[in-house]
Amino acid sequence: MVDFVITTRCGSDYGSGHFWRMTTLLNLLLKANYSVHLYSDLFPDNFPDSLRPFTSRNLPAARHLIHDMRDSDETGAQKLSHQFGTITTIDDAGFTSLYKQSIKLLPSDTEVLLPTNGSFPFLYGYHFHQAVCILDSIPEKNIDLLVYTGFNSRDYPISFEQLQKSYTIAWFNGTSCTINGKTDRSYSFHDLLFRSKLFLSHFGLSLYEAALAGAHVVALNPSPYHSALADNEKRIALINTGTFDADKEKASKLIHQLVGSNSSSDFEAPDLSPEHLHQKVATQHSLFLEKLLS
Repeated sequence: MVDFVITTRCGSDYGSGHFWRMTTLLNLLLKANYSVHLYSDLFPDNFPDSLRPFTSRNLPAARHLIHDMRDSDETGAQKLSHQFGTITTIDDAGFTSLYKQSIKLLPSDTEVLLPTNGSFPFLYGYHFHQAVCILDSIPEKNIDLLVYTGFNSRDYPISFEQLQKSYTIAWFNGTSCTINGKTDRSYSFHDLLFRSKLFLSHFGLSLYEAALAGAHVVALNPSPYHSALADNEKRIALINTGTFDADKEKASKLIHQLVGSNSSSDFEAPDLSPEHLHQKVATQHSLFLEKLLS
């Protein structure tokens, strides 16, 4: 029996943020000398080989279940409570009364997370965390706008063709990058984040990573639910423009204004250092572990 088993999902209907933050947690617990397995029905191709021995497609016996779940139902909660003595859920807006604790790292559509005086508990995605750990200098911010779509960029509801004539516009669809219309394989997503002045995406983990990397962050969302999540996040500097269907014209106008402002001589790059970022991420991860292990 292992100390912990972590359960999560990854796929087109669930996104990848839940999976990659749980991969970070797997790595943190292993480094703290706990025995732990990550359970998922899907493991992406870029899952690190070094962690594959600690994965499972069958739910193993464990002393403590960590359940990264949006909406637990009562039937599922009862089944898990009979199988595991201790259960912690993360960002679960469903039936949680049978669990030991429910930890909120993200806002819900009905609950606002207010600013804090210091760091707040959080888990960043695995690849972003690794990028921060090896960062020895801060790249020049030479990308005026980075758009993270998570799907075919040609299907995005806003076009920035006019901006590309005067500014550097990068698109990342989850697997590949184009800069001013040309495929560019020289940068990883996290390289792009550190180089970007302005970041546009839907609500999700990448907004937090972009904010930490010093980008100005704007959300445009596929649904009112995701827009409500963005509205209720007050701990980072985030401008929410609404939804694809209702607000794309407003978002387009704002982005055009912000790109021009960020690219002017008045734009001041945030005061970042590798040491500051290392400490920030380490502190937020430690605060989460304190909650988990309390």
